[in-house]
Amino acid sequence: MAEFDDIRQLIGELLHLGDQVKKWHPDTALVGSIPEFDSMAVVALIQALEERFGIQISDDEISAETFETIGRVYELVLSKTGGPEHQKSPVGFGQSSQQEGQRLTTASLICPYCGSDHLIKYGVTPNGKQRYRCGRCGRQHREHRNAAFSAAVEHEAIKSLDLP
Repeated sequence: MAEFDDIRQLIGELLHLGDQVKKWHPDTALVGSIPEFDSMAVVALIQALEERFGIQISDDEISAETFETIGRVYELVLSKTGGPEHQKSPVGFGQSSQQEGQRLTTASLICPYCGSDHLIKYGVTPNGKQRYRCGRCGRQHREHRNAAFSAAVEHEAIKSLDLP
C-alpha cells in the first residue's frame, strides 16, 4: 500500500528537489507553486505512479485539481491501490447483512459490455463517480445507477421470454 512519504519522495526524485521535500505536507501546493512542476512533470509523475504502484490512471482522472496538492495525488493513488477508505464493497444481488443493528441490502453490478459480475473498483472520476474495471473483459466504465444490464444481456433476457 502507498504511504504519503512514498508519494512525496517520488515527486522529489522526479523534480530533483533533494531534502526540500521533507518539509512538504498533504496541503503543499504543486500546480502553480513549484516552478519545476510543469506539464511534462505531470506526465512523468503519472507514468512513475503507474509503474511504482501498478495502477492505471485514465485520461478522465487527470485534471488540475488532481495535481493541486500532494495530498490530492496521494488520494488518487489510494483510490487506485485500495487504500483504507476505498475497500471493496460487498457484492450479491438481494443479499442482506446485519451490521450494527442495521439491515443492509446490496445489489450486484454487472459490466455493461460483457455482462460479467466480476467488477473491481477502479478509482473515482473527478466529479466523484465510482469507476469499475471488468475482471473478465478488462474494459472500464463508470457507475450508472439507471443501467442494470448491458444491451446484450437485456436483449437475451427479452428473447428468452418467448413473447408473441
